[in-house]
Amino acid sequence: ALGETFIVYDPAFQKLELLGAETTMADGRKVPAPANAFNEVLPFAAHGCADFSGLREMVVTHTGLERGAVVDLKYRIHTAPGFLPVFCGSEPLRRDFPVDRYELAIEVPAGVDLAYEIRGAAGATMLETAEPQGGKRHVLRFSGLPPVAHDLLAPPQSEPFIVFSASREWQRALELPAGPAVLPAALRERIARLKTALAAPADLLAALQRIVAGEIGGGALDAATIGWRARPLERVVQGNYATRLEKALLLQAMLKEAGIEAELLAVAAGSEFAPGVATPLQMGDFLLKVGDGADPIFVDPSREQGGFFPYAAQGLSAWNLSRGALEALPASDWQRNGVDVSGTAQLGADGVSGTLTVWARGSFQRYDEAAADPAGFLSGLLRKFFPLDKAEVKKLLALTRDEIRAEVAFSGKWLKELGGGLLAAEPPRLPWLVDAMVIQEQRQAALALEAPFQASLRLEIEPAAGLKLEMAAAALERRNALGFLTRGLGAGPDGRLHLA
Repeated sequence: ALGETFIVYDPAFQKLELLGAETTMADGRKVPAPANAFNEVLPFAAHGCADFSGLREMVVTHTGLERGAVVDLKYRIHTAPGFLPVFCGSEPLRRDFPVDRYELAIEVPAGVDLAYEIRGAAGATMLETAEPQGGKRHVLRFSGLPPVAHDLLAPPQSEPFIVFSASREWQRALELPAGPAVLPAALRERIARLKTALAAPADLLAALQRIVAGEIGGGALDAATIGWRARPLERVVQGNYATRLEKALLLQAMLKEAGIEAELLAVAAGSEFAPGVATPLQMGDFLLKVGDGADPIFVDPSREQGGFFPYAAQGLSAWNLSRGALEALPASDWQRNGVDVSGTAQLGADGVSGTLTVWARGSFQRYDEAAADPAGFLSGLLRKFFPLDKAEVKKLLALTRDEIRAEVAFSGKWLKELGGGLLAAEPPRLPWLVDAMVIQEQRQAALALEAPFQASLRLEIEPAAGLKLEMAAAALERRNALGFLTRGLGAGPDGRLHLA
């Protein structure tokens, strides 16, 4: 963790000044960093993005490292006006290693009121002192900070951080350089063809979303790296790559070309904004909102989308750039998302077959796949539960962007011989569960799923003559604030096996 330091900057707006780099070894001997310890490279996030090839990453290699050594690195970045609309920043308070002492000093000139908020560090306060020239110096100090937890499925910004800004006005802090949203002629022609071919507005909306999310490359470049700016749309299409902001602006312009008005939403990087601290560095993803009734449509320019619900951002705060106002995104619940499988099966030594009702909904529905090949899509879902050789859709009960429900005939091989007249089957799996969801005592951060969900399997199994259940699974039920789990396998009076 301490062998190298990586400093990313944009020479077009920023100047990096290295003030010193040396290591004090355990015996007190000082080892200055040699000239070849400083190497500039292209940041990995800019690979393949020609317009951002001017970005630089200074890699500082620390020498003389040993147990008890102290690494001392000092550098300064000078940022010119225009990189961000206002003076602002967002700083994590933890690192990948324990921190004995942490100090952050923010100086502002006279007449500037610094807005800030500290998240995830209860009781932390900034010390404020006056400077001789009339400005103010704000200092935040910590000691004994543990390392970053790196918990899987942790919510965004689950680690302590501070965000600050010299503005409380969101309109000013999010102001983008004005410019016409001109689409290339070839793209306008393609939109016209799609508009003619797709009569249903939802199909047209989905087709345009797929172009931007699937055909235009994306990357990890954000406002902290390249500033709060977007390239002309013609340049974005020509290069075939875009930042998340550029994808949103491109899709908004494409929808407008197709006659669909959409509002641009900047989603909070965490659960909610610090409302009094106006800065683009609080932004995470971007969405487009179509309609303003009880059930608006949310279009994601960066991800595959089955339905038009903001699963990846559900329940978060968003800044409506089109209206200049904060709003809350709708939340989902487990009843809206999941896969339920139920039915009957006939079990023999040579195989199993039966008829099931399969229902996938919400974030588990992949409409394009399901519409193109219902049997293939449903077979993929069933294979997540148990081994499957063949599946055939007998009756399609529902197919929308939000759900698919069907009666499915299936067959497969479940039993294997153990000898001594015994046959065994692998227990069905409960898919989409991972250890990080259920082993909570090892976590430091809360659990964050894309959406709450339910996965269930309920079968009545009729064994062939001569087969009987030798070992049942005791009924199990666990229920707490995280969720619930039930499981059981037993035989009824009629000899049928009941699996749930």
